[in-house]
Parts: sequence; structure tokens; C-alpha cells
Amino acid sequence: MEHPGEVINREDMFREAWETDYTGDTRSLDVHMSWLRQAVEENPRHPKFIKTIRGVGYRLDVEAETKPRNRKSI
Repeated sequence: MEHPGEVINREDMFREAWETDYTGDTRSLDVHMSWLRQAVEENPRHPKFIKTIRGVGYRLDVEAETKPRNRKSI
């Protein structure tokens, strides 16, 4: 959430979430990302917000229409 639009490396996410230097098996991360998609995506099989970047990690895509808009006073 702190870095929308940036690709976050799988190993870095694993270290941050589990506070460990062991990143030999990041399958747990895949499972947790799947659960997160189930919670926030309209269609988790075709995610709009949480994208997998193959061979690298994940990216949070927050489009302009999902951000709060500033309304002008009338």
C-alpha cells in the first residue's frame, strides 16, 4: 500500500511480512496474495488491483477512478 504502482520483489515482501531472512520457499506468500485478492478483487481470476509480475513479484495498481476526487464547491 505504501508503494502503489511499484513492483515489489517477492523476497522483499516475504522478509517484511514474516521478518525472516529465509526466502527459500515463498509459496506462503502466493497463498496469502490469493487470499488478499479474494477479499479485494471483483474477479480474483482477473485481478484489477493486485498484479503478479512474473519472475519478480507483485504490483498494486490503483487507478485514478478509485482514488477520492476533490469536489469543487458550487
